[in-house]
Amino acid sequence: MTLGGVQLFWPSRAIAVLPGRDEYRVVSGGNSERAFVALALIFALLFYPVSRVGFDGLIYRMGGDDQLYGEVTKVSDGDTIEVETQGRTTPVRLIGVDTPETVDPEQPIGCYGPQASDYTKQVLYERQTDAEGRVLREGRLVRLEIPRIGDSEDAYGRTLAYVYLDTNNDGRYEHSFNEDLIELGLARTTDFSHEHRREFERLREEAEDRGAGLWGACPEVDDY
Repeated sequence: MTLGGVQLFWPSRAIAVLPGRDEYRVVSGGNSERAFVALALIFALLFYPVSRVGFDGLIYRMGGDDQLYGEVTKVSDGDTIEVETQGRTTPVRLIGVDTPETVDPEQPIGCYGPQASDYTKQVLYERQTDAEGRVLREGRLVRLEIPRIGDSEDAYGRTLAYVYLDTNNDGRYEHSFNEDLIELGLARTTDFSHEHRREFERLREEAEDRGAGLWGACPEVDDY
């Protein structure tokens, strides 16, 4: 794009120059160079979100999601729960995480599966009672985030969702339980595209490096 071109085919001394008229080329130290740098910075800023979440993650974010609030009524496995929302019970499969198997009758109990299942039960299905011992609530209140792009259910009819908790008691429900499972080494990551795939992969790599959970306890664990 400059008058001098660039030695693109190094070690060949041939100079590569884009075809076009010289008056339209970038001149070093001139206004055209400043304009080019400004445009480059603008494009860099525009593509910054892509560098963080990837093209697939950006597409999912642009597509938006549906949000539902409900109470956990059952924990089937480390990554599978049931939530009562809008007067009906919805089976939910947590997006992007895969805890070792514990309930499939055709598969053996996976290494570190019981620990993952127990953790999910402890966090999401905590019974609360009043001073007289009467049960106020058995399951925890959660926010489900269901992407509008892609399948909303898996092959077993379970709703695919991110599960968020209100850990600060401020009513915001912004703490990701999906991420908790990965950070603690209780779950692998899945290989299908979703909004937080890059972040989940980064958390998984950190957990694996630390030897957290199943990464340290299971000698032949594989990530998907």
